[in-house]
Amino acid sequence: MFKYRNSSMVGNKFLTGIFTLFLFAVLLVGIQPVFAGPSNPSVDTKWLADNLKNPDIRIVYVATTNQNDKAGFDSKHIPGSAYLDIPSLMGAIGSGNAPDKAAFEALMGRLGISNKSHVVLYTGFGGHSFGAPFVAGAFWLMDYHGHNNVSILNGGMKRWADEKRETTSEPAKITPAAYKAASPDASIFADADYVLKNMNNPKAILLDTRTSDEYTGKNPLGNKRVGHLPGSINIDSYANNLNPDET
Repeated sequence: MFKYRNSSMVGNKFLTGIFTLFLFAVLLVGIQPVFAGPSNPSVDTKWLADNLKNPDIRIVYVATTNQNDKAGFDSKHIPGSAYLDIPSLMGAIGSGNAPDKAAFEALMGRLGISNKSHVVLYTGFGGHSFGAPFVAGAFWLMDYHGHNNVSILNGGMKRWADEKRETTSEPAKITPAAYKAASPDASIFADADYVLKNMNNPKAILLDTRTSDEYTGKNPLGNKRVGHLPGSINIDSYANNLNPDET
């Protein structure tokens, strides 16, 4: 589903997760079971502000590809936030095969997340476009492993800061937790073989959620192979999923 590449910015090399060819969703009507998903996929800033002291809430900031992301987080973040870096997230997701259960359990435990925790994910340093795919990836990963009590903060850090809500530069005191993952939900995972087998399936819809320039090959973003899979439909997630205020 994802792969790594080495990139260089201002002389500093860092590891960042990118989509192998594109981030896609496969919807199979009548073949896959109906996906119910988390009961509260998003929460608003007021709700989170009212629940900051709730010990069962675990707030997780998901890193962006902005080169100054960690410094920005360290200088200002929502109190109690754990920092999830991209290599750790991508390591738990894997690079094409189904995510590893043990790696996921270790990641959740390191972030201080227990089985009863309500996880609230957010991003936004440098803009949602730098972090939105990784927040979505973290959300999907938790849902895949049966942690349905997970939400995304609507508007992310931008809305929180615009509303002048409480921020801090103090690191959160994270107590490692014991986490036991449930059986994975295979109905929301599709590997390359699965896609190939269903490319001509009239009940399958293959969505390419990259920008239109990536879809057409106009902007390769450093990839050697450009364009899109035959029959895929382009719905630009950046242009269609967020309002100007990043809600």
